[in-house]
Amino acid sequence: MERNAEHQYAHVLGLYCRRDARYLGSVAQSVKTKIKATQGSHDVTQETELQTAASLAKIEQQVVSICDRIDELKAMVENVGRLDVTVAKLVVGCDNTAKSVDELWHKTRRMDEDVNGALREAHALKDQIKGAAWIGGLIFGFIQVALLATLGWAALQLIDSSTQIQLIKQRIDSAEQHKGKP
Repeated sequence: MERNAEHQYAHVLGLYCRRDARYLGSVAQSVKTKIKATQGSHDVTQETELQTAASLAKIEQQVVSICDRIDELKAMVENVGRLDVTVAKLVVGCDNTAKSVDELWHKTRRMDEDVNGALREAHALKDQIKGAAWIGGLIFGFIQVALLATLGWAALQLIDSSTQIQLIKQRIDSAEQHKGKP
């Protein structure tokens, strides 16, 4: 990715250099034609020399300007290249963060499912305990009723036996009284 970006920036830099070189070439060509025109006349005047010197000074300024532009473009390309690397690192970091968030989301869902399963089991256990408590209460109630019924029956049997014993005693006493009277 970084090499591709550098290649593109180098291509742009080359386009600027070629454009400036063409312009410089056209200026140099016009100076050459003026010099040839003046050499052909063998009458080099001071004015043509000044024009030639001015043209050369202009070309020198343009070359300096082109070199400055090239240096500026190189600095821009370096900055853009660094920016491109930084953006690539940020993209990778963003992808890693997105993956981490996705993994955490899946873990959270699984934990939520586990918690819901544990809650369902707890509710089922609570319902079983309620059912067992009701059944235990009913059995305990039946046992109490049976125990009270047994105690009541035993008490009634004691009372009945006591009554029968008193009847038997009375009969024995009355039989002895009848036996003792002639």
